[in-house]
Amino acid sequence: MTHADLLPHLLPTLAQVQGHAALVVVALGMIGLGRLVSGRSRLVEFDLLAGWGVVVVVFTLAGTLTTVPFHMIAIGLGIVASAAWSRHVRRGQNPFPPGTGRVLLLLTPLLLLIASMVPSQWDEFSHWLHSGRYLFDVGSFPREGLPENRATYPAYPYGVPLITYLASLVAGTFVETAQSMLNTLVLAAFALALWRVMALGLDRPDARPSWTQAALVLLGATLLGPTFVPKVVFTAYAEVGSAVAVAASVLLGWLALDRLAEGKRDEARWLSWQMGLVLAALIGMKQATLVLLVLVVAGVALLAARDSRVPKAAALSLAPLMLGPAAAVYLAWRHYVGIHLPGREFVVKALADWEFDLLPTVLRGMGHVAANKGGHFLLILIIAVFAVRGLWRCRTRFDRLAVVAATVLVGYNVFLAWAYIAVFGGYEAEHVASFWRYNMHLGPLETAVTVLGLAVLWRQRVEPRLSPETGRRVGTAVILLGLIAPPALATHVRFDVRANKMYVRAVGTEMNALLPPDARLMVVDPVDTGFYGLMINYLLRNGAKVTDRLIAFQVGDPKVVIDALARRNYTHVWVHTQTKDVTPYLPIPLAEGTSHLIDARGDRWTVIKSWPYPGYRLPTDLPDK
Repeated sequence: MTHADLLPHLLPTLAQVQGHAALVVVALGMIGLGRLVSGRSRLVEFDLLAGWGVVVVVFTLAGTLTTVPFHMIAIGLGIVASAAWSRHVRRGQNPFPPGTGRVLLLLTPLLLLIASMVPSQWDEFSHWLHSGRYLFDVGSFPREGLPENRATYPAYPYGVPLITYLASLVAGTFVETAQSMLNTLVLAAFALALWRVMALGLDRPDARPSWTQAALVLLGATLLGPTFVPKVVFTAYAEVGSAVAVAASVLLGWLALDRLAEGKRDEARWLSWQMGLVLAALIGMKQATLVLLVLVVAGVALLAARDSRVPKAAALSLAPLMLGPAAAVYLAWRHYVGIHLPGREFVVKALADWEFDLLPTVLRGMGHVAANKGGHFLLILIIAVFAVRGLWRCRTRFDRLAVVAATVLVGYNVFLAWAYIAVFGGYEAEHVASFWRYNMHLGPLETAVTVLGLAVLWRQRVEPRLSPETGRRVGTAVILLGLIAPPALATHVRFDVRANKMYVRAVGTEMNALLPPDARLMVVDPVDTGFYGLMINYLLRNGAKVTDRLIAFQVGDPKVVIDALARRNYTHVWVHTQTKDVTPYLPIPLAEGTSHLIDARGDRWTVIKSWPYPGYRLPTDLPDK
């Protein structure tokens, strides 16, 4: 795909603009909530995440312990958020951190580029969007007596789908891009937090960022981040929220102990409380984020134990503030899942079923990924080395941050090695499936540590030797890079613009109107691993659903193909692709280079409609780069 191919797809639809406006309203509401409950000594950069934590706490407790309709909970939160904003306006307070305007202006090219994006990735269609739409359609967490949630893991936490639900509620229609746009705003907030970290390293804690510094921190939070992958960031996936929440909670815990060491106990308590709200958001995003929470708290505890400046009893008194909100969310959700959704999530195997024999294979696979993603894992190694030094000689802010960060960075990868043998097993363990994607939870944290270290080096070694003219030239180059990079990388950022995906989206939309509400659809797609079937199942919104499939790994044995077609547990068939393994066993001849929707309810198949491919021979001719 070229930039010219992309141009016709850059203009957002009216519905998308409406959805983005609704998401901004939700984001502002969360900032108001976060500002209201976090206290005066909070980090204003994390008001959005703290407000997200408030949303998770309120919806989880109310949604699991009562039967109050979700729209009533949302209205209540909206009233509180509006009151908070009204109070801020009356007091003339600025709710945004220094540099917000500059960061948002520099972010504009990227926002314009992604404004017209549509969902296009596997997990969006298998899980995240289904859960968001379920909340919007049903107004409750799933339970017996309510409609089925088509998500792969209905018992997964709903912290991310809640954002989609709230934006959809404001818009009055389902907003499928709400989370992907919020991911971008969360990264903008993290960029502002990076400026605070940089300012501490430069020993200018009260300074406002220049245009150059704003561009630097924005690039660090986005395109230059060690784990920044557009195909994860600009989706409904939970990785961005989880990753920034990890970094935010580490920074808040680190600063809380720093304030405690300075005798500022009131400030330490408010920072700890804000950390607790961020951890509540984190525990509500994914099942595995419990491990990240434990590692963050362990890192803060380790620092408190090793830092001689920190009074131990006072540090221990902060624990309820740090853990209370997340503990309430976790316990309420576990109780609800145990009653209403048992087994509908990832489960840890019994000890006897752990595949210890795969551990060498897992470690080799992790090593191979680490070698291919050298920058990220090299940063982890460097931070770990500084952490060892910090444990021995805990003198500077950087030493202390490295201790907490390394506990999370190293500990999480140890956990992943365990998870492959105790949770995943089989093919996923042998191929360390998604190991790199899971490591994206760590990227913002290592960026924050790196920024602090480089800022200290800049102040001590570079700035005294840098001429004003050279500084201006470097600054101009950085700003231009920040503005030019998004359009220059447009074809990589807009991974959703693929002819095969746009074709199936159009077909699925038409199919939704052609199928009866009780239709049970078989997808025949022998060249694909199942992605397009997931996409069609998501696009069917009238009650019809995909109940069977015949895909690549099933077509090697003719008996399997014959048996699958003969089961007749379907009423309709969508033949997306054909191969020599399948075509001879289809009841009627079908044109190639075309997909076909078929009524299979009678004695013979009847073609309802056919759609020729738009300029390619097979969907696999267009790889998903």
